[in-house]
Amino acid sequence: MTKIKLGGLKLWEAGAQVVLSSACEEQRLAVNVSGPLAAEKINISLFSHLAGDRGSEGGTALCVTRALGASCSSLVKVSQGELESLRLQTDVSILSIFPHDQRLDVFGRLLTAMVEDGVEVRGLATSPSAIAAVVSDPTVDRGIDTIFRCFEFPSYATAADWRAGWRRSDQRGGEIIASYEERLIKIYGVVEEPDLDLWMLPLTFPDLANLGTAMNEFGRFGLKLPFLVALPAPGEKLLCALCIASIAADEVERVLTIHLPGSTFRRRSPVAALFLHGPHFGDRYGIAHALIQTLERLDTKILALSCAISSISAVISAEDLSAATGAIENAFSIPRARG
Repeated sequence: MTKIKLGGLKLWEAGAQVVLSSACEEQRLAVNVSGPLAAEKINISLFSHLAGDRGSEGGTALCVTRALGASCSSLVKVSQGELESLRLQTDVSILSIFPHDQRLDVFGRLLTAMVEDGVEVRGLATSPSAIAAVVSDPTVDRGIDTIFRCFEFPSYATAADWRAGWRRSDQRGGEIIASYEERLIKIYGVVEEPDLDLWMLPLTFPDLANLGTAMNEFGRFGLKLPFLVALPAPGEKLLCALCIASIAADEVERVLTIHLPGSTFRRRSPVAALFLHGPHFGDRYGIAHALIQTLERLDTKILALSCAISSISAVISAEDLSAATGAIENAFSIPRARG
């Protein structure tokens, strides 16, 4: 098997994951989740969301440092009320690889190999450049070996080389303390990607391998994957959502039906994706909340959300795209070209 060339691999260790499952279409993410965490100045290492729709289940998952897991769970529980659907996992880490360039063969290879090697995936989220996988701590080392089995990196020939470099670095997971006085949060810009379909699939862990096989087939058609999230759901399942160009809808449905015959998948169309990237996204609290609050004030439903690495990706209805972009440009500070 020829390895796929990538640029890098990072590990965020000693994390906790708070998971909230819901069948309710009403979101109120700003009030119930992101607002309480922003008020307490808590940095979120990964935030993913998938909205419920017509009685189908949705959910929200966020990762913070292990030391903050219990307090974050309490904050969400207070705002949501006593819900059996709220779960706290205190044994997770995040592996991220980059850049993926929206290549479906990268996603397909990663998912298939992780299932083959028994790497316990607790969640997935993408940014425009990286794929972040939430994995259980006992399978982190196995996940690193899996990544090096599938991909090659310019700075490290083997997993052992990477581990040696990682131990020498100070990049291990930890809370970054920072103070900001910006009236508006600075971002580099807003990138729009219209003409997409949002496919939602409840999957078992073994199904991830079948999804990976389907992605490899999509890639052979020249398709790209601008957005993907997966978050834990009741019954040891994952709620997965991905975006692919609307023009390929018939082919996507055919391939999913072949490779995931037991899954009930849904398609929402047309949708659009918005991508934000900023100078402080990796070390500042409240950025996800600022975006969520901006969109909810417009009554714009966030169909899916990924806050991973240094970017936020949001999927909304295509008809809301223009108004949402305008509101974001007013709510954030964006560099303007000089005339």
